[in-house]
Amino acid sequence: MNYFYKLLIIGFVITFSACKSSNEITNRKNTEQFEKLQALIESKAYQIDINAIYPFSTAATTQVLNAVLFPSGNSAARIDVRGNGNHIKISEDKVKANLAFFGERQIGSGNYGRNSSGILLDDSIQGYVVTKNEKKKTLTIKFSANDGVENFTITIIANTNQRASVTVNSSHLNRISYDGTIETLEEGFNDL
Repeated sequence: MNYFYKLLIIGFVITFSACKSSNEITNRKNTEQFEKLQALIESKAYQIDINAIYPFSTAATTQVLNAVLFPSGNSAARIDVRGNGNHIKISEDKVKANLAFFGERQIGSGNYGRNSSGILLDDSIQGYVVTKNEKKKTLTIKFSANDGVENFTITIIANTNQRASVTVNSSHLNRISYDGTIETLEEGFNDL
């Protein structure tokens, strides 16, 4: 075997070893982040600050929202709400949420006596279930809550980069989704 082939083989071995150790470091880091996420969710002391809203699109909703939101750079498909105070807070077996709602109400009588057309929750959590997806390194949290008029089923998909996707199904409203960041619950849960 000549000198060139020996160098080529040594180069492949070194490259393969470097890639393998890099993958091991990345896998270890992902596992550590996933374990931290699991600990946060299991603590039941976390909050999701909402950055964007994704309304359920119907022809009527799309037409109205595009007319209203077009000048702001938003659309009926995605509405940026960073810094507007939209959030979900979980503490023990309680949920507090302040979520803007854009979409259609299926039962009109539920809005009487309300101070807001959004989703406001301050209730105990029912049926809190966490499902792990080791392959995708995500956790899916599902629970129900009630605001005194409507029943809500909330599904949260949290991943290791501190992102959370939230879907809210309601007995009175069209489905709506939110995107935000998940973090440890700040002090002042009871002061909302």
